[in-house]
Amino acid sequence: MYYLLQVLQEVHGSNVQLGMSRLHTSRSTRSIEKHYHIATEFLKYSEAARIREICKAIQESSGVESIDYQRARNGTVHFTVRGRDDTPDIAIRTIQNCLSTEQPGHHTTQPQLTEGNLQRLESRPMDLRQFSCLNCNYVWWRRVLRHKPVSRCKKCSVRYDPIDRDKEFGFGHFQCYTCGHSFTSARAQRGVASLCFNCQRRGVHSECFPETIEPLGWERGRGRGRGQGDGTRRKRRPPHACSLCEFGKINPCPLFSIVVVASDPHISTGSTVSTFISQLSGLSVDGDGDAV
Repeated sequence: MYYLLQVLQEVHGSNVQLGMSRLHTSRSTRSIEKHYHIATEFLKYSEAARIREICKAIQESSGVESIDYQRARNGTVHFTVRGRDDTPDIAIRTIQNCLSTEQPGHHTTQPQLTEGNLQRLESRPMDLRQFSCLNCNYVWWRRVLRHKPVSRCKKCSVRYDPIDRDKEFGFGHFQCYTCGHSFTSARAQRGVASLCFNCQRRGVHSECFPETIEPLGWERGRGRGRGQGDGTRRKRRPPHACSLCEFGKINPCPLFSIVVVASDPHISTGSTVSTFISQLSGLSVDGDGDAV
């Protein structure tokens, strides 16, 4: 502990003395709380005991009231600093210098948002992709940049890569090329065949693959709910039958799970200079089809 205090005083001597003097002269002011985080790729030390020891030394030397930290599932460490006057700022700068390999000012330096830059950002190609979190049992769709298809689970804050296109699941649209009948299913997945019941009534076994997959809930906005809009109820839908449940032999069908396919956690390569562009994603739909 003494060695850490000595190193801190050598590197940030003036700031440490300022923080300690503020602690004794500003007792009457109200405490403030500030937050700071370090991504796992910029963290100098991965050992929890080492981080805890350094935070304790910074707390004693800078004069802040407390320094708390939590590690997210993706490895990011979130710091909460409480203190008076500018002591939290001094402690955060010290945390950044002692625990982060990132250059100072990286989080605060943003490209200037001009009209030309805004037009270039709006013209960037974006795609609607599906994500899922197995730990939270949660599914959502989000419009993301094509070159950076990453989204964060709003329940656990872990960033995920999108589900492969050929494994997306949700509300499916089908077209039978045997009889020309078109139908939909609320439990569909790309590459999984469903029976055409129009052909089955005529004694013909016809398997159809979904043409498109949409988020669950979008069909309610197009009048495909329980009624037809004129007060009459829709005809009773035939039972679910797909190749995953061997066309009704396995009950319940695996497609009735909330998370049919789990997304892989995103592993950052550090190649993106500024990640604020990813916050410009315009559309996010959760597993119930509600916009977020």
